[in-house]
Amino acid sequence: MSFERHEIRQQVGIGTKHVLIGGILFVIAFAAHGSQASLGFEEQSLLSLVIMVSVPVWVIGAVCLGIAADNWLVSKGQGKRH
Repeated sequence: MSFERHEIRQQVGIGTKHVLIGGILFVIAFAAHGSQASLGFEEQSLLSLVIMVSVPVWVIGAVCLGIAADNWLVSKGQGKRH
């Protein structure tokens, strides 16, 4: 396995973990925030914070997957190296 393939696999792994963690946190917190109207201010604030934190985690994962896809295309000779 060449260094480039190893690097691409590593980027895919990191990106996938971030996308999954961010997405799962977002869905759980959003569902709990919307379905529990009787929550106190502290609980609602915590769920809002989890929602706000999950979005950048998801975006970081998406960027890592995009970089990995670009590197994969370059390794196949179908993309441009910037």
